[in-house]
Amino acid sequence: MKKSLFLFLFIGLTLGSQIGTVPIKNKLIKPKIKGKISIEYPKNKIPSKINGKSLAEYYIDKKGNVYDIIIINSLGNEFDDAIIDAVKEFKYKPAMINNKAIKVKYRLPVHFKSY
Repeated sequence: MKKSLFLFLFIGLTLGSQIGTVPIKNKLIKPKIKGKISIEYPKNKIPSKINGKSLAEYYIDKKGNVYDIIIINSLGNEFDDAIIDAVKEFKYKPAMINNKAIKVKYRLPVHFKSY
């Protein structure tokens, strides 16, 4: 009787532990910019000495291309244009999940400082 009870408990614990197994979470690798990025302070705004932060939002597709750029926090049209023109040229190594490229929405803060 003791041997059969022990065997039952052992088998039950083994099966129970496999039923409750949680799969490994999907590993997300964030997109990475290729090359050097540079967003220049608009030359016609230099005399105004505007300092501040803009925020751009855009998508990065499975090939690392940028599209649907919008400015969420603006310092003015000239600053927005400088950001959009620069971001259009960006090329990314795409975001990955489980070694598969995915499309992502990305937010880029841009700090402008007049010297």
